[in-house]
Amino acid sequence: MRRKLSGTPVKAGFICILCFALWGAAFTKEYHTNTELEKGFKTIEKKYPGLVHVSDLGKTAHNRPIILVRVGRGTPAELDTRTGILVIGSVRGDHIAGSEVCVGIVENLASQFKTADSIQTMLNRHVVYVIPRLNPEGAEFWFEQPLREHRGNRTPDDRDHDGLFDEDGPEDLNEDGLITMMRIKDPEGEYIPDPDDPELMRKADPVRGEKGIYRMYVEGVDNDNDGLYNEDGTGGVNIDSNFPHDYPAFTQGAGPYMLSEPESRALAGFITARRNICAVLVYGPGDNLVNPPSPPQNKKQEKQEGRRRFSKPVMSVHADDVQYIKETGGLYKTIMDLPATAKPAFSGWSSRGGVCEWLYFQHGVFSFTTSLITVPDADSSFHDRKNSSSKSGPGKKIDTMDDDRRWLSYFKKNQTGGFVQWSQNDHPQLGTVEVGGFAPLARARISRDEIDRLGHKQARFISALLARLPRIGLTDLKIEKRGDKVYYVSCTVQNNGYLPTATAHGADTRLCRPVYAKISLKNGRVLSGEPRVFIPRLKGSGGSKKIEWMITAEPGTHGSVLIDSERAGSVVRSIVIK
Repeated sequence: MRRKLSGTPVKAGFICILCFALWGAAFTKEYHTNTELEKGFKTIEKKYPGLVHVSDLGKTAHNRPIILVRVGRGTPAELDTRTGILVIGSVRGDHIAGSEVCVGIVENLASQFKTADSIQTMLNRHVVYVIPRLNPEGAEFWFEQPLREHRGNRTPDDRDHDGLFDEDGPEDLNEDGLITMMRIKDPEGEYIPDPDDPELMRKADPVRGEKGIYRMYVEGVDNDNDGLYNEDGTGGVNIDSNFPHDYPAFTQGAGPYMLSEPESRALAGFITARRNICAVLVYGPGDNLVNPPSPPQNKKQEKQEGRRRFSKPVMSVHADDVQYIKETGGLYKTIMDLPATAKPAFSGWSSRGGVCEWLYFQHGVFSFTTSLITVPDADSSFHDRKNSSSKSGPGKKIDTMDDDRRWLSYFKKNQTGGFVQWSQNDHPQLGTVEVGGFAPLARARISRDEIDRLGHKQARFISALLARLPRIGLTDLKIEKRGDKVYYVSCTVQNNGYLPTATAHGADTRLCRPVYAKISLKNGRVLSGEPRVFIPRLKGSGGSKKIEWMITAEPGTHGSVLIDSERAGSVVRSIVIK
C-alpha cells in the first residue's frame, strides 16, 4: 500500500509547478497511445490498399497488440518471399519517438509509390517490414501522471527480494507532475555539484581529491520501510536487454532469463521464420550510423577475433562489415543533413542483450541503429568554460559530463521545462531535501514538427537502403559441345547490389546460408563439377564467381540453371542442349 505523504512542499512557486505540469501534458499530446497508433496505421492501410498491410506480431502480457506493418506491392504472402528491410521502433519504453517516425515512413513510402519511379521499383521488388512499437507496455508510461522515466514493460518484479512486487515506487513530492531526483546533504554521500554547472550532480572522484557531500535518490519515499527509496516500483523488463547475445544475467531489468518476455519472443520468432531480411534499422537509444563502430586495431587483434568466432561469443564487428556500416552512416548523415561533427545523444549500439547486437552477432544481419536525436550544439559560454576548466585543477575535465552540460545549456537557451531547478521540500523520513534535475523524458522528446520532418527524411534513407540491398544476377550463360553427347556449361553469378550477399561475420560463422548455383537436366547428368555449387559470400558492387559443369545429355534435352540466395533473391534460366 502506498503511504500518504506527510508534510507539504516548501514554497516552490505555484507558477513554475504549473508550467512544468503543462509542459508534461503538452509533449505527451504530440505522441500516439497504442490505440491511436493502431488506428492510424489502419487508416493508412485503407488509404493504400494492396500496398500497406497491417497485422499483429503478437500480444503483450496485458494483451496489447504489437503492430506489424508490411509495405510493398502484393499480398502479405507474396511480400514474405521477397528480400527486404525491417524497421523497429520503441524497443525501450523511454524512447517512443521512433514509433511516431514510423508512421511518417509508411505514409511517405506509400504516398510516393505512384509518383516516384525509384520507390515504385523498390516496393515492387522488395518488402519493408515495420514494427513501430516493440514495447507497447513501456510506451504507455508516456501518457501517465506523474511523468517518469521507465524503460521496461509491466512485468512485475521483486527488485529488493523481499517477497513483494512493485511496492516501493516514486512519489511526486513537489507536485509538479514530474518524477525527478532528490538530493540530501550527507558527509558520507558520493555526489558533488559539478564545478562548472552547479545545477548538475556527479559522483566525486577521490583520485582528483574530491569528497562527496550529497546522497541522491529518485523522488519519493520509503514505502516499505526497508531503508531504501523507490527501489521496487512498477516492474518491467527492458526488452532491449532480453535478447540472447551478451545477455546480462541477474541484472536489474534484464528479465529472469533470455527471451522471457512476449515482446522479445515475438520478434525472435518473426526473425527466425524470415531469412529474407537483409538489413535492420532500429530506432532506440543506441547509435552506429552517426557513431560507427571501430574495426580491430591491428592484424593481431583481427586474427584473435577471427578465432573467437568459432569458440567464444564475438563482441566486435568484423572489419569488413565496419566499412559498410561507415559508408551507410555517411549516406545517412547526408540525407539527414547532419554536420560531420554531429554527436549522437546516445553512443554505442544499445545495451547488453540488445536487439541490434543480437541481430548482427546471432543472425548475421546488417544492423543499423539511431536515436534520431543528436546532442544539441552548446553555446559559446559552454566552450569557454570547457577550455578554462581543462587548464585548471589536478586532473582533466570528466568527459562523461559534457553531454549533460550541453543539454543543460540547450534547455536554458531554447526550452522551458527540460531541467527542474533544485528546490527545498519536506520529506516525511529524510527531513528537508532538494528536488530537481533533468525532467523525465526531456532528452528523448522530439517535437511534432521535427517528427514530420524525420518521417520524410527517414523514408528517403530507407528507400536508399532498399536500392543498396544485394541482388543476385546470372550472366554469360554458355553451352558448348565438347564431344558426342558431352557439353560444357558455364555461367557467372554476380551480385548487382551494393551490400554483400552476407555479412562477413555471418559468412565466417555460417549464420548466413551461402548462395548456391544448381543445374537441373530432364534427361542427362553432370560429369564434372557439383550439381549444386555453394558460394559463401559475394561482395557487393559486382562481386562475382564463375561456375562450370561438364554434362552428358541427348541433343534437345531441356534443363535449367538456378541461382538462389536467401538475402539477394533468385534467378532461373532455362537451357536447351543442342
